Formats: sequence, C-alpha cells, structure tokens
Amino acid sequence: PLVRGVLIRCHLPRMSSGESVARILNASSLFARLDLSDETVDVAIVKSQYRKLALFVHPDKCEDPRAKEAFQALSEAFERLSSEIGQAQCLRQAGKDHRSTRQPKRQRGPTEDDDRKAHWWDTRTWEEFEQRLKHRERMEAAIKKQYFNGLRVKFETRKVRGQVREAERSVEHCD
Repeated sequence: PLVRGVLIRCHLPRMSSGESVARILNASSLFARLDLSDETVDVAIVKSQYRKLALFVHPDKCEDPRAKEAFQALSEAFERLSSEIGQAQCLRQAGKDHRSTRQPKRQRGPTEDDDRKAHWWDTRTWEEFEQRLKHRERMEAAIKKQYFNGLRVKFETRKVRGQVREAERSVEHCD
C-alpha cells in the first residue's frame, strides 16, 4: 500500500513466523528489517511497522528458536530509525541519498553535526561500554587531580605570601 507517498511492502499475513524471523535476521539494512524501502520515511510509519512486526516475532508469541534474536534486531532497527536524523545517518552509512520528498521542519537544539559525534555510552557491546566507562572515569580522575593540585598550589602560594607579609611587618617593627 501507499502511505503518505511511501511504499510499504506488507508481507506479514502471508509469511509464517519462521519466515519473518529469517527475513528480519537476513535483512540487508535496518530499513529492510522493518520491511520499509531504503529512503527517509515518516517516523509514525516506522513506529507502526515496528509494532506490527514486533507482535509477530515477539519471543513470547513466536515459537521459532531465533525469535529473541530477531526481536532484538527489530528493536535495534526501530531505535535507530525512529528519528529523521537516525534515518539520515543510516542512509549516509549505506551510501544512499537521505533526502526525502518533503522538507523536514527546522528544529532548534542539537544539530545533525552534534548527533554525528557519538556519545561515550553509545556502544554495541557491554564490554565496550565498560571499557569506555573506565576510560571516562580515569579521565575525570585525572582532571579532578589536576584541579585539586592547582587549588593546593594556589592555597600554598597564599600561605607563603601571608608568611612573607608577616615577616615584613615584624622586620619593620624591629627597625
């Protein structure tokens, strides 16, 4: 069917749950996992397509042994494609033109350039997350140490200046 100018391939009623799981796991792109064409689509369409497929391959409803893996892949695709910026990034990585037929609304706040810089917590594996967290903690500890060393030097300098002033006053009294 044609929805808001975007063609959506709907195979769900004709496919068994095992075929759906295989199709999601073997999809060539995140768009293909959600059964969408590889172009920018309305976020509402992504959400509705995710809901349909999620109910179909949910591990509690699907008996296929790979249902959990398919559901996770589907969820990852939804998470990445649930914003226009995420869709543009995925299309850019795939080397496709990410411009949609409609003009996106201008948004204030973070720009697309800001979003390109990955956050330290955006990782693919738990081990990578732990590694980045430990690195961040080490960097914060080094910055904190540098800050407190600067404060210590500042207060020691004040103390020495106070002692010098006191010594100068005592010398003046002796003269």
